[in-house]
Amino acid sequence: MENAYILYYLIFVAVSYGVVAHADRLRVKRKALASNFFYFVGALFYSFDSYFRGDRGTDTLGYREHFEWIQEFSSLNEIPEGMYQFELGYNFVTLVLGGIGVDFEWFKFFVAAFGYIALSKIADFFSILRSRLFLFTTLAGFLFFSYNGVRQWIALLLFYLGLAAYQQRKYFWVASTPWIALLFHKSSIVPILISLVVGFVQKLNISRLLSILIVGFALIFGLLVAKTLNLLDVVGYAGSDVAGAASVSGSIGFGWPLQVLINSLALYIIFKANKKIGVLEVFVVAWYFIYIFMAYNKDVMRLAVYFSFAQSICLAKRFLSDRSSLGIHFLLIFLLLIQFVSLIYFNAGGIVYGRT
Repeated sequence: MENAYILYYLIFVAVSYGVVAHADRLRVKRKALASNFFYFVGALFYSFDSYFRGDRGTDTLGYREHFEWIQEFSSLNEIPEGMYQFELGYNFVTLVLGGIGVDFEWFKFFVAAFGYIALSKIADFFSILRSRLFLFTTLAGFLFFSYNGVRQWIALLLFYLGLAAYQQRKYFWVASTPWIALLFHKSSIVPILISLVVGFVQKLNISRLLSILIVGFALIFGLLVAKTLNLLDVVGYAGSDVAGAASVSGSIGFGWPLQVLINSLALYIIFKANKKIGVLEVFVVAWYFIYIFMAYNKDVMRLAVYFSFAQSICLAKRFLSDRSSLGIHFLLIFLLLIQFVSLIYFNAGGIVYGRT
């Protein structure tokens, strides 16, 4: 059965990338109507994958049970404290959609559609081809994370919408989306605070090396404070589920050595471009060291998705930009494909046909 999933998702990646890439080409040629048509086709293809996927595993099933349970109430004030301690924004959205007759399958469709639109806007704000961002985020496993981490997936996209909008000086987005993210998953406070520290340091009239050192010490200090004060409880995670760094779970990827190699190649590609160090680049470095030293800690890995997502954005911005190291770029794509196949094996048993 795993082979069927592999075939399906390889076709899914090829078709979705091909459709969006064609829309990108039409957009460059200023054929707006035709371009928007293919973007719409891509949105349907991307979203219906979630609609038909079933309830694989306990996470998606838990979201279904919450969606059906919350429909028993007519307002947020009626919701009692109990097993579903979900954030206010997520509860509000599920209550409204269920109240107008949307079932859970269509809810998954709308979450995926929001993801497609948000990824498109993030790509536009960062001046990246949409197809490239879709390719790198999909191969990095965010398609599967969006299935099982719905609240955090929405929060992550809202945070990056705000961060990307800052590049274009679209301050309404900057002032709203990162804070709305907190209403969907309180873990988003971590990247928000770090990005504020990085932004402050960037405004200081100091050298590039010193700024990197300051941010690095700030990250280390933040991790120590979080551990000392048990702040993982505050952001929605408690304790450490240690499985051993040499045998990390499939949710982290194909395995520790391969992910470290991918991160190393990504770091080489990103910093060889010798562009200005910003929030994204700091997040990429943080992800590199967090994975090396904390891959065994599932709580930290859940928080680290904010950092690993930055790697996908940076790679989409710099892919094939350096002609002198094309071999490194294509080696990275090859390794990401291997990792993606391993993620399909890990997620097999319900991705396409439902829960087994």
